[in-house]
Amino acid sequence: MDITSLYYFIELNKDLNKGLTMTKTAERLFITQQTLSNHIQRLEKEYGVELFRRTPKMTLTDAGTQMLTAAYNIIEEERKVANIINDIKNQESGLLRFGASTQRGMNCLPVVLPAFSERYPKVELHLTDTISSVLQEMVLNDDIDLALTAVLGIHPLLVQEFMQKSQIYLCISDKLLKRYYPQCYKDIKSKNKDGINVADIKELPFLIFESPNGLHSIMMRCFEEADITPHVYMSTRYAHLTSQICSNALAACFMSQISLLNQMSSLGKDVNIFPLLFKNKPVFHNMCLIRHKKHYIPTYSQYFITLLKEHFKQISDVNLARIIK
Repeated sequence: MDITSLYYFIELNKDLNKGLTMTKTAERLFITQQTLSNHIQRLEKEYGVELFRRTPKMTLTDAGTQMLTAAYNIIEEERKVANIINDIKNQESGLLRFGASTQRGMNCLPVVLPAFSERYPKVELHLTDTISSVLQEMVLNDDIDLALTAVLGIHPLLVQEFMQKSQIYLCISDKLLKRYYPQCYKDIKSKNKDGINVADIKELPFLIFESPNGLHSIMMRCFEEADITPHVYMSTRYAHLTSQICSNALAACFMSQISLLNQMSSLGKDVNIFPLLFKNKPVFHNMCLIRHKKHYIPTYSQYFITLLKEHFKQISDVNLARIIK
């Protein structure tokens, strides 16, 4: 049995499930369509079955469905054996596939990668940037090895390691506060210097993150608890816009500790940073590292995990709150 053929078979099925064609799969794998077709035909000839129905569109046959499960298991076992042998031989090379959202990646990778690459210069890195729910599916489907995600609940096939409890802040420029609360903006700042409820600033416009961003549900719970309908200045998926929107006094912005650390240098000097309160308690967004329970973790991946833990431990107690005098 050819491992390469099994790999191509798996990748073709992934693309077909997305509505893509064999041509697109071949392009992504940097091979010709004929080469890809030959690999599929080789498997079909070896086992004497059709793996795909060709019309009206390519879909797995019953035999193909069984082959797909076996192919995943075989490739995973082959990768596990290769990693174990490499560890035994002390060969410090391999592939690490890591996923994180843009903000989480921007926060940890510039710190972690120099130390990691100095220790393991021959390890190739593949980085994926997307949302937590997609990253979880990618780990389950063996598309990536490790992922930083929001805590999404317990899954029987995943190992979750807690990384950080990221505090949520509400950032509001003095200019915006004065515009909407000209008579009492100083009182608002004084009263809420240790934490703010959205009810205290309900007249302000807000930047709202679109679902399924983890901050979206936090925002909505805060507004619901305060029994207010927010004045939405902008809805967006792009967290990197928050510092500019806030600094230009266009809207009040919710920001996680990680996002704030990434954007602090571009945040306006007159921006107040209030700890967000929900039912008069600080709000946190928990983050974890996930990996597949059945997959072997090479020594270099263990080192990468250690570096991540050290980084997030160092920043976990940083207090970013500030009130402009």
